[in-house]
Amino acid sequence: MFFLKRGLVLTPVSKLTQQPIRFTGFIRDVYKTIGYEAPFREEEREVILAKLNKLDESELNKYIAKKHSKHIVTHREKNGEFTCVEQLLDVERVETKILERICRGLLKLKDEKSKAGQEKSSLRSMKLYYSKQVTPKVTKLNISPETRILGLRVSLKKASYALIESNQLISWGNIPVFDEVSSQKNYTHQGLFEESRGLASSLPAADFCVQEDMLAILQQDPYIRLKVNLVKLRSYISCELSSSTHFGLQGMFSIKPGLIDKMFELKLGNERISMMDRLPKIIEQPLFEENPFYIDISDENMEVYKEERSAAEPMAGALLQALAFRRIIEIMNQEVS
Repeated sequence: MFFLKRGLVLTPVSKLTQQPIRFTGFIRDVYKTIGYEAPFREEEREVILAKLNKLDESELNKYIAKKHSKHIVTHREKNGEFTCVEQLLDVERVETKILERICRGLLKLKDEKSKAGQEKSSLRSMKLYYSKQVTPKVTKLNISPETRILGLRVSLKKASYALIESNQLISWGNIPVFDEVSSQKNYTHQGLFEESRGLASSLPAADFCVQEDMLAILQQDPYIRLKVNLVKLRSYISCELSSSTHFGLQGMFSIKPGLIDKMFELKLGNERISMMDRLPKIIEQPLFEENPFYIDISDENMEVYKEERSAAEPMAGALLQALAFRRIIEIMNQEVS
């Protein structure tokens, strides 16, 4: 029976193979003595060896812990290049588990437990963030491939909408509201009631309706009167839609602008960039990966978009609201195991 020196204790090799191996003195080709074989495919071994033998200490630091980088380079300078990954056991302070961790790092593969933990933590963080960005608070929602989501953007001149079902844009467009936005007759109870009822009946039916919250109105805002009137109009429309057979009270939601900006990278400094310009990039389907915001737009709907070019910006915004809400539902319905 062979014995290997481990500190001041002589330990049988048969026992060492059942626990992480570490050596305090230099022993060449330890892996042969203990019968160890690293769990990596041939093509992975080639990548690992190439990096072990070619990268300097600063470059190795990008993949593995600095202390291991230093020991590897020192060992390489004294003993020449590695001929197999198992020779990492000859390096100071490297045992079998650390060897595998180093190799995964060089392959850019995270430790499975660490990766799973990070994914769960990330999912919890996203759920918490989304729950604070949507009103009323979203937890879980029952949806199916036939679930329809309507994105709605309302101004005093028009209401822009986009209706999606699964990965398909069903319809979108603009509905006129007030011709003379400065006329106070429009904003009486009767005027707002009639306009909101007419608008609600013109919108397509959906399971959920999503609007974007208005930004806070400042007292010194030169357009404060128009914005207050818009708040009134939106309130009447929301009440009408909630009480209609279109959505019901549990189908109306609003999303904070910050979430839309963050989700679709719409902020440039303090300004929001054009949603119309960003839309093609947001919804495209890459060849080798999934896009959670992918949407199929038919030729017919693209023609509508082109015809409404002067009002395409709020149409694009309405579509992004619907896509954002679809993504929020997907995240909130995921289980954190």
